[in-house]
Amino acid sequence: MATLFDLVQVYWYLPLIISLISYTIGGAIYRLYFSPIAGFPGPKLAALTLWYEFYHDVVRRGQFIYEVRKMHDKYGPFLLLLVLPAFSPFCS
Repeated sequence: MATLFDLVQVYWYLPLIISLISYTIGGAIYRLYFSPIAGFPGPKLAALTLWYEFYHDVVRRGQFIYEVRKMHDKYGPFLLLLVLPAFSPFCS
């Protein structure tokens, strides 16, 4: 029968993987529900990661500013003030 020490030697990476998954899930829950800006409307993917901006800037070749304008029209005027304060002339 394998002892705990034997299992740790064989599966040394499991605590690392479990810790990484727990950290990721905990961070996502915090950002969506407990963060100071969690109450603001907007896409949940944009609240979780920077991949939303990366997709629109890199994959769609600089279309993030137009996506922000669409979010501004959909969610209200305070969105641009939070995300892009340099582009405040877009606010109506």
